[in-house]
Amino acid sequence: MSSNKPEYIRFKHYTQKELKIDMEPVSYVKTQKITLGTFTFKTQDFTNWLSPGGFHREYQNAFKEWLTNALEIKGATLDLPDEASTRLNVNSFISFALKNRIDGIVYCPECDKEYKVSKLRTTIEGLTTVDESAFCIHNHLLFQGTVMHTSFKEGKEKGIKRTTRLACS
Repeated sequence: MSSNKPEYIRFKHYTQKELKIDMEPVSYVKTQKITLGTFTFKTQDFTNWLSPGGFHREYQNAFKEWLTNALEIKGATLDLPDEASTRLNVNSFISFALKNRIDGIVYCPECDKEYKVSKLRTTIEGLTTVDESAFCIHNHLLFQGTVMHTSFKEGKEKGIKRTTRLACS
C-alpha cells in the first residue's frame, strides 16, 4: 500500500508591524502581518520533530495521525494554514532546523528566490531574552524568533544563581 502523505510541508513565517494612521480628528495604530520567508521541509523531518509532550500535544498528535492516515492529499507539498502553523509551533521547528542544518528551502520575497535553509546566515543575540534571526545571502530577514527567555535570581546562599527557562516561541 503506497502512502498518500505529501513529501513536503510548507509554511510562512510572519512578523507584525505596527502602523500609525493619522486621520483627523482620530489617530490609531494598525497591526500589519508581513511575510518574512516561506519555508519548505520534508514532511518526515517535520513530523519526526513534533514533540509528544509539547504545549499543543493534542493538536500535534491529531495532526500527525491525520497526516499519516489521510486518504487523499492533493499535490506533493502541503501548505499549512496560519492557524495550524501557530498551533504546531513552526517557529520552534525553524529554529531547530537552523541549528541542526536540516535540509529545507526558504523563499525570500525580497529577492524572489529560493535558498537552502542550511546556507542562511544566522545570528543569536541577547542575554535574558535570546533572539534568533536568519538572513538570505542579500541580508534580507527571513526568520526572527525568541528562542529562550531566562531569569536570574540570587539564591539564599551566597553566590548561588539559578537559571530558569521560562518560554520558547
